[in-house]
Amino acid sequence: ESRDSKVMVRLYDATNKIGVNGSDLESNGITTTRVSSGRLYLWLGHNLYRVQLKSLNGVDATFESGRIKISY
Repeated sequence: ESRDSKVMVRLYDATNKIGVNGSDLESNGITTTRVSSGRLYLWLGHNLYRVQLKSLNGVDATFESGRIKISY
């Protein structure tokens, strides 16, 4: 028996210890899923960013890869 996963994902600014505004996403499904956010609001500086995952129903979640597109 398989269960659908429900996962929250966000970009985390480890330098300033805050979640990046606009980066919160939710994904459902048991296979690889592509999701994209709207505009992100990043703080100035040389900051370290990490991806944070949170399973909302106990199913294992993994992050395979990601990209950030920077536009001015």
